[in-house]
Amino acid sequence: MHYAKLKLLIGIFNKGSVIYIDYIFGDDSSKRKKRTAVVIDFDDNSTRVIILKVTTHSARTGYDYTLADYGLAGLKQGSVVRCNYN
Repeated sequence: MHYAKLKLLIGIFNKGSVIYIDYIFGDDSSKRKKRTAVVIDFDDNSTRVIILKVTTHSARTGYDYTLADYGLAGLKQGSVVRCNYN
């Protein structure tokens, strides 16, 4: 499993919210990319947020979930939520 420390503006997150994060690749903080993610858990008492990667690439495994109505989530094109680390 991959864990990353992200600096997020703590607000009110809801399960299923689509957010945009500044994702840092590896240990090199100069390698960044804006990524779309979906909130699957939020604990207001500990300010812990669990998110999953959202991508426009097609599903690769049985754990990937294709969003049926990406427009409702505010996304511009068809998207897949990656529910595993591969």
